[in-house]
Amino acid sequence: MVSLHGDSRSGIYHSRGDGPSAHARRVPLTELRDSSLRQAMTAWDGYCGLDNAFDRSKHPVAEIYTDSRLLTPRSSVLRVTDHNPQKWIFVYFGAGFGVFGGQSYVGRRMCDFPAKATTEVSAYSFADAAVSKRPVAHEIEGVMENFFIKYQRIAFPILDCDGELFEMLTISSDVFRVTFD
Repeated sequence: MVSLHGDSRSGIYHSRGDGPSAHARRVPLTELRDSSLRQAMTAWDGYCGLDNAFDRSKHPVAEIYTDSRLLTPRSSVLRVTDHNPQKWIFVYFGAGFGVFGGQSYVGRRMCDFPAKATTEVSAYSFADAAVSKRPVAHEIEGVMENFFIKYQRIAFPILDCDGELFEMLTISSDVFRVTFD
């Protein structure tokens, strides 16, 4: 069972604590602006429908992991290892993120990201998709290192053969970034 914190009715999640802040706002899939996100939705719809998680008991998972519309340079795949999404482990981390000095986070947990506020709201957005067991899109804004970021992301849940959450496939839009001193 995945825990969801924040205001699930409004779909708005804010980071807690002192320091840089971030927030995620759920957006309808129809409002996604990035063409790669729209292509990913089309691919997902062809496999299992936009209102469904990918069920590994009905489809070989290799179908989605070999589809270049779903596994892109701005995709990640997290293995669900705990009810807390911040403890999920990256099994794929696309080279196109361009944050944290281009480091790969494969084999690391979400909570290992240095931008704690952004990681916290990302965990909320992943939990949102996990609880609903359907694709969910969010717009994320926050401060990372010395820049402000804003981007959209879809989280696609993947279920194991028992209908439990196994992995989360995510795809992000291009990141709008403003550097400050």
